[in-house]
Amino acid sequence: MLHIKKVSLLTLIASFVILLSCKKEDKESVIQVVSEFPYEKRLEGSWKLKAVEYDSEIPDFTGSGSPTRVSGSGVSVNGKINFQRNPNLMDYNFSFIAMVDLTGTGFPLPIPIDFEGSGEWTTTSDQSKVILTDGETEFIFDVLVNEEDIQVLETTISQDFQGILSLEVDVVLAFDKVN
Repeated sequence: MLHIKKVSLLTLIASFVILLSCKKEDKESVIQVVSEFPYEKRLEGSWKLKAVEYDSEIPDFTGSGSPTRVSGSGVSVNGKINFQRNPNLMDYNFSFIAMVDLTGTGFPLPIPIDFEGSGEWTTTSDQSKVILTDGETEFIFDVLVNEEDIQVLETTISQDFQGILSLEVDVVLAFDKVN
């Protein structure tokens, strides 16, 4: 009787291992399924900016404290990005207003943020980044969402405020496909 229980237990364990290995193969085959359109093909066309999240630090000009972290959702969001293939050319222009409460009084100041650029683009082999080359400068967009009608990209921009101050601003940009 004890021998039968051991055999039954071993059979049950073996069946479970086989079942798990089949499930693993199923998962791997799903991961390997490639979209009908390659990533670069999905990027091609015009995309309208629909939302912006921003995060930055504003230095303390008095020298008595630490920088002030500012973050939030952009308002009055406007912009687009265009991807052309063969040759791979890209242009973009974005603007939004960051509402920043530097004094902690509950009365935020509107700070306009504008950036634009153009150049040649490529993607990394793992499709996790879009790299724009504008002359000698590389501008990297990290890909957060990659769907046929929606793209969400993350990057860091330098925003110059009339030569007085330059800030590095981390932005997450959400786009809807136009065409």
